[in-house]
Amino acid sequence: MKRETLPSQGPNAWLIQRLLNRWRGLQETELRTRLGSTEGWLSIVVNSALALIKLLAGLYTGSLAILSDAVHSLSDCLTSIVVIAGFHLSQQAADREHPFGHGRAEAVSTLVIAILLILAGVELGRSAVTRLITPEPVLFSWPILGLLLLTLLIKEWLARFSEQLGVFLSSGSLKADAWHHRLDALSTGVVILALLLQLWHVPHVDGIAGLIVSAMVVWTGFGIARETFDELLGRSPEPEQIEKLTGIVLQVPGAANVHEILVHEYGLSRFISLDIEVAYDLSLIEAHEIAEKVRAKISRECAAQVTVHVDPVNYDDPIRARIQQELEVLLGAGSSVAAFDLHVSQRHNRNAARLTLLFDPVVSPEERDTQAGLIEQQLLDRIGELHELDIDIRKRRHS
Repeated sequence: MKRETLPSQGPNAWLIQRLLNRWRGLQETELRTRLGSTEGWLSIVVNSALALIKLLAGLYTGSLAILSDAVHSLSDCLTSIVVIAGFHLSQQAADREHPFGHGRAEAVSTLVIAILLILAGVELGRSAVTRLITPEPVLFSWPILGLLLLTLLIKEWLARFSEQLGVFLSSGSLKADAWHHRLDALSTGVVILALLLQLWHVPHVDGIAGLIVSAMVVWTGFGIARETFDELLGRSPEPEQIEKLTGIVLQVPGAANVHEILVHEYGLSRFISLDIEVAYDLSLIEAHEIAEKVRAKISRECAAQVTVHVDPVNYDDPIRARIQQELEVLLGAGSSVAAFDLHVSQRHNRNAARLTLLFDPVVSPEERDTQAGLIEQQLLDRIGELHELDIDIRKRRHS
């Protein structure tokens, strides 16, 4: 289980630690599901009670903002159900239809939560516009105000509990659910402000408050959806990941120039593939042993399933050394562009040796097309008079 360190103090840390002690001895996936489900059921109970309180308060005062806030609290129950379902589905083992497991079910549940959040925000906005067009009086009441303040404090506590548990478990769905709780607390705060402004007879304050709540809900929903799409589509490895993997590989004798690093995560499961360069004159068995050592070392230190591809390279080839030197001159020290997996093949005709170059330039996505073409043209200008060249510059996906 991917965990962060729990803070040493605070009621939420105490509660999470009690849950961990209660379920000590469970397997990691089962423990994760128990913790996530506990947050979901706790949210359902609390939100149901708060939605009922706000509904009664809204009917008593005639405040659309309070009624909308009640609907928002009730919608949080639906998102908590999605959280529970996501945790239970994500722990299922791999099968024939899903060979990488069901780990991304939790990300799917996060996306569903974000969509529900957006829909709830849109509906709140529609109701707020209606109230702006046809305003209705709102009955001010200090007891109602105190009751709303109590619900705000409860929701903020629930948001912090969900957020802290989400960070501890590295769970996007719990973090998204925390935002549901926090937005409910913020929207209640806006409602309280609207009720207070009624004392000064500020016009249309109820509708304006509803619009503010709606905007906050929709904006946050889109933000959560965008992050979840990135997770489902697959993100590029972070620079820290690339640096760590490179360091691990270079500790294995015979392995050099790590590139084509790909990292795929499916919940708790991680899959890594990469290319390494080895000396071209090694036997197949020797090259395989180096790749196997790299695979085992990464698998052990990164808790991942690893695939290693081997590129044989003749580092002593004078023509390759010349081309490598020219590339270093063209790219410059400290350049954001580098070359890996350089292969040079030769064949002769009556006039000159014909070289075929095959290599991967590492470039940023923004400069990929223009930079690759520029490298090719500069190489032709510098060594084209000595050899006929066929240059194939492959466009890399990752460093």
